[in-house]
Amino acid sequence: MNARKLFLPLLVALGCVALAALPTWGVAATHKHRSAKHPEAPLRIESIKVASKAGPLVLAVRANVHATVALTVNGKKVRHPFESINENVKQIDLRSTDGLRAGSNKLRLRSTRAGAVSTATRNVRVPGWALLANAGSDTATYVDTHTAVGTPPLPGAAPGGVDYSWRVVQKPRGANASLVDDGEPQPLLRADDPGTYVLQEEANPSTPGEPTAYDQVNVPVAADVPPSGLTLNTDKDNAISIGGQSYGKVSDDRIGYAIVERTTGVVVKSGDVGLDMTGIAALSTLADKYGAGDGSTNFMHYLMILSGGTGQSPGTAIAFAGVMKKIGVALPSPETILAFNGRNRFSIVGIPGGPPDSATTRIPGGLEGAANSDAITGYLQRNEAVNAQGAQVYEYVSGENPEFDTKAAGSTGSTNVMTVDGKKFEASLPPGVTAGFHLVVLNSMTLQPIDNVGLSTNGSDGTDLGLQGPAANRFAQSTRTPGTPLVLVQSIGKPKAAGPVWETFVRQITRLGGNPQVMNALNGTAEYAFVGRAGSTAPPAESTTAYDKGPYPAPNLPPAHLIGVLARSRTSNFVPNVYSTPTSERPGGLVNIGLMHVAYQPPTAWPELAPGANRDEVEKAAHYICTKLNFCQPAASCDSVRECFWKKYDSDWGAKHADIIDLEYPGDSKGFTSAIFIAVKSELKEETGEVAQVHTWLAKLLAPLEQSSGSSYVDLQSIGNKVWESVQRPAADNSTSWILGLVSKVIAVGRIAPPPASNVAAGLSGIFGLASYLSDKSGQPILGAQIKVKSSELANQLYARVQLARETTTALGMLITSDYGKLTTTYSHLDADWSPPTAAEADRALSIGAKQWFYEALIPTAYPYLIRASGVTNARALNCTFGDGNRRSWPNQPDQEQMNVATGYDTSGNPVTSDFFFTQGVGGGASPPASLGDEMFRPLEAKEPGLGIEKLQFFTARVFNGSIAHASYNYN
Repeated sequence: MNARKLFLPLLVALGCVALAALPTWGVAATHKHRSAKHPEAPLRIESIKVASKAGPLVLAVRANVHATVALTVNGKKVRHPFESINENVKQIDLRSTDGLRAGSNKLRLRSTRAGAVSTATRNVRVPGWALLANAGSDTATYVDTHTAVGTPPLPGAAPGGVDYSWRVVQKPRGANASLVDDGEPQPLLRADDPGTYVLQEEANPSTPGEPTAYDQVNVPVAADVPPSGLTLNTDKDNAISIGGQSYGKVSDDRIGYAIVERTTGVVVKSGDVGLDMTGIAALSTLADKYGAGDGSTNFMHYLMILSGGTGQSPGTAIAFAGVMKKIGVALPSPETILAFNGRNRFSIVGIPGGPPDSATTRIPGGLEGAANSDAITGYLQRNEAVNAQGAQVYEYVSGENPEFDTKAAGSTGSTNVMTVDGKKFEASLPPGVTAGFHLVVLNSMTLQPIDNVGLSTNGSDGTDLGLQGPAANRFAQSTRTPGTPLVLVQSIGKPKAAGPVWETFVRQITRLGGNPQVMNALNGTAEYAFVGRAGSTAPPAESTTAYDKGPYPAPNLPPAHLIGVLARSRTSNFVPNVYSTPTSERPGGLVNIGLMHVAYQPPTAWPELAPGANRDEVEKAAHYICTKLNFCQPAASCDSVRECFWKKYDSDWGAKHADIIDLEYPGDSKGFTSAIFIAVKSELKEETGEVAQVHTWLAKLLAPLEQSSGSSYVDLQSIGNKVWESVQRPAADNSTSWILGLVSKVIAVGRIAPPPASNVAAGLSGIFGLASYLSDKSGQPILGAQIKVKSSELANQLYARVQLARETTTALGMLITSDYGKLTTTYSHLDADWSPPTAAEADRALSIGAKQWFYEALIPTAYPYLIRASGVTNARALNCTFGDGNRRSWPNQPDQEQMNVATGYDTSGNPVTSDFFFTQGVGGGASPPASLGDEMFRPLEAKEPGLGIEKLQFFTARVFNGSIAHASYNYN
């Protein structure tokens, strides 16, 4: 019998025999060596500018845009990051506050990319006078707001004194800006127009002969737009609509375009071009100009929005593909390129200079879309602080969160009901059929149905094999619909494999990103549910009641049933975002779908203060109350209490609410009557109280993230030591590992935990779900991302994910408090169905989830080979030979690190089993200790609780870097 090879080319040939009473087999085993896919070139310092007009020291290094570069100055870690100025060069501006000192300075650089590390050092002399100017950190602000820049002078830096002067050296064309106290070290900037302003500080020592020091600071000034962002419709009334303004002409023979500055949301250029080679060449020139063309000024600082055009010729389609590549589109399939010849328009929101997959595309027609779906709608929204200055940048957010439920109300033992975006899909098994699957296939861009069918797999009259052939073929045919369909599967009853034809089901689920071991484990005792998109890099949602029949007690798993939300990926196709399995205690699952809907519900205007009253008096009363709350001040403030809800989100709103309650009518001299004051105060008091309650609720969600950071770090260090001490340490700098989503682990832990621990999963599902829309610095999506990192940096990656959740919690609060409808809707749920967890119980759920996540990342680094050996039930039964004929055993594999499961079925329906185990390799590699597996796989509810990692989910290609080393056996 020849077992099927999985995934890998033949790299290492071994001859193995099974020991004891087992028959003799001939074996060829294959292994995939794990190394960085894109090894980083040696780090190189490109240039060092000392005492230039840009600042005391400007350092540029050659490092890819995807690389992370860290810097220490005289042993002090520089906290602000390098900024990519093109695909291969990064730059950083250094000041005295970064550790620079007069005289010699030692710079240490370390670049990391895909597990490869490169270092460089340099000693640089900086004159003392160059450090007198310190313009401070780049600061983002809003129009019509006085914003302080600069830093206090260093005490005693210049004994004779220093004269300071500031000026605006760069601003948007036609913009107005003024500097207050421009002769002081810390002036105030007020800009009347959005855009990026560059201010330059000069420091002139009073001592004759001393040179002038310079430094610069960037100030992105955003329009006064609430956190919900600028509305976007790429084809509204035949134009690109951004924030209600129209740009360019969108038509069948014209391509409209708009260039948007990411830090401010300002449209810096717009128009349209003809659908011909001349027009496409003009777009290519724009992509170059607003990409890497002007170095640090432009690289990845802009969005380029394109819309329109149908019926392209093959020549223009090829030329336009070049434009798409320049703005971050992963070039679409040939079928989609051919769709340009069709009747539909297209839309793209890209990043000039961005890497592949950093653009959002909507290219309907042909095989990947449907008519009338060419417009991209949603928001341009300031999200995670992703640029080098820490300023929030605008990114496209869909705002669509269609719900799915694979086993909705109305489902029975023979009928299943699914719901997707409010649409109902139903399928029933015919009489005499006891089990099967409900299969729903949808267009992943439009959610239009492609197939909805019940597939019979088992009958009461012994016809299983006859049923499974047609069912498997229909399953394969439907899921292979041209394009990238969204596939939903729910078992009806408990399907049981009947023979080799079951492999068709397994092959298709594996192609869709599902777990083949789980599909093969459906032996008439388990259920199954799946939601995923063909061709997606995002992991699917998968649920099962199947489990490894190992040494541990049977887990009490909830029914296989998935409930959650979908989100649009970069390509505009819907993929599962956050999801969970409902339980009897939590029939709605652990996903806070309502929170995600609130975030993107249509905006609602604030109600009128004191309706029917004199508007001038109302405004005076509202302004008076605002000043009494210490807002509406001349510098760095906001213009109304409602605006301060989000602009001054970090204020103590509980105290502000109390201050409003205590306010008394100041008398007629302020220009408003007592009745108007009472009416205005009453409304603002209610709203401020609701804002305070939202703060309290989000703070309780945030508390576990704050509390877990320190304790989890100790836990993770302990796990790291256990794993690393069990092996002869591999070359850590080149070892990489796939990290699975932390939030999925926390939700899984919450699924088996009672409230309040389970509440953290529900709360975090919404937080992480909203965070998943954000992009990292290079513009790549976080949604569904798997991060490949060096094993020694796993803890840092954990911190990054937790920090992202923290930042998203604050951003969500700003979003909720910026809109009346979002505020009142959220308030109605607080302490009702959105009860927060206690910090202690939530910390436990987070800690367990983090440990599971860490093990899944670290084990494949220390033990890089996942082996599937057919015909044996224990790895200790194997002897293997190299080509020289020297026989060597596999390292002793403890039972805790093994799993024996069905990997196929013979013609009689009997399972063909294989033994899975992870190892360093044959011939000298150490085996993992039994204690390691015992801690990982022992159930959470055991007398001595383990981590409850399920082997069926762990022994998969997804965990082990996409690789399973497979042995093929032949009789001698």
